[in-house]
Amino acid sequence: MITDMLPFRANPIVRVIDNFLKNRNMADILEFKVGDCKLTICTMDIHHNLTERPVARQLRYSLIKYAGGKSFAPNNNLSSTDLMKFFK
Repeated sequence: MITDMLPFRANPIVRVIDNFLKNRNMADILEFKVGDCKLTICTMDIHHNLTERPVARQLRYSLIKYAGGKSFAPNNNLSSTDLMKFFK
């Protein structure tokens, strides 16, 4: 996911290294506060064929456990308008 369009410099949980020609800010896992809500975004497939993909299964489990825990406290605030722009 390209994060250049965000109104602030994202601090992703998992950052992607782009090539030196494009030099875009990219991420696979991000977290935000949107109003009173907290949001985790994961661009990796952690849904399909999990019985055959133990690493994806564990990542999904860990993200769900983290998002439901007390330590889930995103630092970046994102407006609902910016959130909609982010997904267009």
